[in-house]
Amino acid sequence: IIEPAEGEADEGGFYLACAAGFNPGGAAAAMARMEHYLRYETEDFLEYESQDKPGQREYSDHPQTREREAKLTKLMTDYGAGHVTVEGRKNVLIDGKVFVAAENTGDVYDNTARNAYIIAGGLAKAFHELDSAAAWHFVGDDFLTNDPVYATLKDFTRRKNLTAKLAQYVARAYEIEAVSHSRQQMKAAAAIRAQALAAERIQANFAEERLVRQMQINADIYADLGKPDLALASLKRAENCQALNAAGKAENLSIAARAKALQGDFAAALADADKAVAEDNTNICNYLNRADVFRMQGDNEKALADAKKAAAADDKSAVALKLIAQLYDDANDTENATIYYAKMHNLAPNVTMPFRYLKRVDAKRATAIEKERKAVAVEKAKQYKKAQKEKKGTVKK
Repeated sequence: IIEPAEGEADEGGFYLACAAGFNPGGAAAAMARMEHYLRYETEDFLEYESQDKPGQREYSDHPQTREREAKLTKLMTDYGAGHVTVEGRKNVLIDGKVFVAAENTGDVYDNTARNAYIIAGGLAKAFHELDSAAAWHFVGDDFLTNDPVYATLKDFTRRKNLTAKLAQYVARAYEIEAVSHSRQQMKAAAAIRAQALAAERIQANFAEERLVRQMQINADIYADLGKPDLALASLKRAENCQALNAAGKAENLSIAARAKALQGDFAAALADADKAVAEDNTNICNYLNRADVFRMQGDNEKALADAKKAAAADDKSAVALKLIAQLYDDANDTENATIYYAKMHNLAPNVTMPFRYLKRVDAKRATAIEKERKAVAVEKAKQYKKAQKEKKGTVKK
């Protein structure tokens, strides 16, 4: 059973969501919605969850949804310096006094509980972030900011003419803090969480070398997909890992060079690429990435020189041979392009190349592919005609 782990996941998710700016009551609201689904909507008996037998664990290895909801509500209360609570999944209280009773505004299910948690979450976020009542900026019927996290709170408050009441409760809350010291306690708890997270990050920096390598592979893939920002972000993660050795750092630079070239910053790209080759001239990836930078810059001569250095360093590299062929093709040198595509094909027959070169390099395979394409086209045409015929028959009926 994994209930303890699920509880930890709920708590971790709660604080991550709050740090990202989401409503602190959103997690409890989600559980309220899930509880309704599990009891009244699901048709899967493995999902069904009865509320008639508290503590029941018929099938799930997760905690009971109401229990998760209650724990997430407590986290919300603590997050808001202890001021905000929800009673009966409906009444929102500030320091033990009812501020507002939530109402159902849904047309799919009764969302009273959801509204209560979202209202309370807006209050908790404000109490967490603002150190004084003045910071709430009560002016007429307006208060706080237009951040969507406060939208439901502001809507209910205005519709029920409770702005003056809220201002009064908020002022009283900060007066209570002077005695209870709940704000200091809240900030101390936040500091402890931040320290724990920092410690976990330091521990994560000692990732195994294979994980660092995967980050570099991810960066390469992002660059291939034309997403240089994500490539650089993945490389940044790799840079922070203690397992990244000198050779890995050099390759990081060369991959970053290609990403920066995709962003159009060729000066920074070449600086990184040159440094990568200088620090490790045995890694063909450093030559290939610099070749790509030169190619994007339009300097095919230098790109070809680097690609050939890569091929010389590793005569089994189909990637290097393919890049050389592409560069010759860019220069309209069909003869040399064919030579290198042939070398690549002999080494790695499944690596793709333009069909016009496949005809030159492997005429037998090219012919087979053409026959297969024609067969597929004929079958598609038959299926289309059949569908059209069936469609006409349906219309006549």
